[in-house]
Amino acid sequence: MTTNAIGTTALDSLGLPSQATGRRSNELGQDTFLQLMITQLQNQDPTKPLDSNEFIAQLAQFSSVSSLADMSKAVGQLSEAIYANQAVQASSLIGRNVLVSGDTGTLRPGQPLAGGVELPSSTASAVVRVYNDAGELVRQLPLGPQQAGLTRFTWDGTDSTGNVAPPGTYRFAAAIPASGGNAERAVDTYAATRVTSIALSTDLASSRITTESGRELRLAQIKAIE
Repeated sequence: MTTNAIGTTALDSLGLPSQATGRRSNELGQDTFLQLMITQLQNQDPTKPLDSNEFIAQLAQFSSVSSLADMSKAVGQLSEAIYANQAVQASSLIGRNVLVSGDTGTLRPGQPLAGGVELPSSTASAVVRVYNDAGELVRQLPLGPQQAGLTRFTWDGTDSTGNVAPPGTYRFAAAIPASGGNAERAVDTYAATRVTSIALSTDLASSRITTESGRELRLAQIKAIE
């Protein structure tokens, strides 16, 4: 019997199924690959033995197939482990305060309203202004000199005269001096809120949190964890 190259033709000539284990005809599993090699050795023509170079090449192919399968299995196990670890970390957010993009917060009795400001550059006089539902300025909070990046702030709930403001929802805005003149430049703000639940997804980036205000956000939208 003459030597056949490993493939559909060889499978047919040796009476082996070309679609072993339900694979497509152009795919070859490890078991079928090994069975084919053994069959070739058993049925080779003694006068024309299998070329050693070809046999070594076929062994290399088998080794490659086996290594790829083992690698695929290992990657799958690693992926599951990483997901499980990230799921545990994500679930630990429940009950924690996080900073998310926004400009409103709830003032509660005995609890300060907290938030953050993203400064594009260092500044000597950043400021946060707090407004009530009517749009009236309640308090101005100078942040003083700050470096570029995220800066946190808190409002104790008192107005500009020292009186305690009523509980409720307040809006805040932040600004830094603009280049030249007395104009100001608005900057991004973040609201501090508590995470009440989390919905996990197999694609962890798509997992979502629900805040105490009922707002749903992706994990990627969390700016910082308090």
